[in-house]
Parts: sequence; structure tokens; C-alpha cells
Amino acid sequence: MIRCKIDNWSIRLNTISCKVIISRNDKVVKECGTRSFSRDGLGVLPKKLYNLICKEVKYANIYDKFLEKFYNWEESE
Repeated sequence: MIRCKIDNWSIRLNTISCKVIISRNDKVVKECGTRSFSRDGLGVLPKKLYNLICKEVKYANIYDKFLEKFYNWEESE
């Protein structure tokens, strides 16, 4: 499982079900398939999480590392 933690948000890739799961305070906010996540990227994230990533370089770097692992996993599939 690939995951990252941004403030009180969590983004994780469930490689078995091929879903990206977005949680806040350990409660699932959104689930989407890997195809739609790959296609839409930041567009699938909730607005509050999107704003955190866009405003803070630290969070943008964390998200970027998650994306790198995600795309490496996607290439290997």
C-alpha cells in the first residue's frame, strides 16, 4: 500500500482493489479508481486538501512523492 499524510488528511493507494482512498481524521471522504486519479490528479481531491497542497510547499512535496510512487506502481502493472 502506498500512502501519504498531509496535515490531518491521508491519501492512500490500495493496490489490491486499484482504488485511491482519501481520508480525513481516519474517516473516508472519497474513493476513486486509479484510472480517474491518473487522469484527473488534483481534480479528484476535496477542495480543502487541494488548497493545502497548493498553498504549502511542504505539502506539495509530500503529494509529489506520493505521485511518483503512484506512477511507478502504475507503470509496473
